[in-house]
Amino acid sequence: MNQFEVIVRPYDFTERNGYRKSIGSRPADRLTLAMLDSIHQHRLLSDAHVMTYEDHVKINSSLNSIVYLGPRTFNQDSTDSIAAIRQDYQYGKLLDIVESMPVFAKIYAPKDHGDSISYQEGYKRAAEFWNLRNETMAIHMAQFIQEFKGKRIVVLNGFFHRYFLRRLLEPRQAELGFVVKEYYTY
Repeated sequence: MNQFEVIVRPYDFTERNGYRKSIGSRPADRLTLAMLDSIHQHRLLSDAHVMTYEDHVKINSSLNSIVYLGPRTFNQDSTDSIAAIRQDYQYGKLLDIVESMPVFAKIYAPKDHGDSISYQEGYKRAAEFWNLRNETMAIHMAQFIQEFKGKRIVVLNGFFHRYFLRRLLEPRQAELGFVVKEYYTY
């Protein structure tokens, strides 16, 4: 930054962790997944839910293992596809399981200020926040693209977000006058 006089701008959801706590998605999301894992370990899921849960575990493990292969590997369309599938399981199919099991609506996680939220509602809010956060990041990136028109912009983010951000921004390349490139093409 200092050597090349780079301007750095945040584009993530401002105060995201505080926001997650305030809406109850934290720690409910983590607690819900731990409880779901326990229910699975105790063989209390239906056969269909077992398949869904175990598919999620496999996909999640596969995606997490890619990180050790380096940035060129995790900055690929194939990795984006796995990340999209993982997130569909994480906040779609697992949410379906949570919503189908009444126990998740009866157990509560603490929220800020002494309030509480059901695991089910907290996990649902975590899923909604995943979309909101990525949409917010894409909006901020589009604003920077317009503000710094014609300038090279480097975006650093976790590769679980990459597929979502590309899905939102790539269709707008002509409209906003930019081109998405991979770091390794320079």
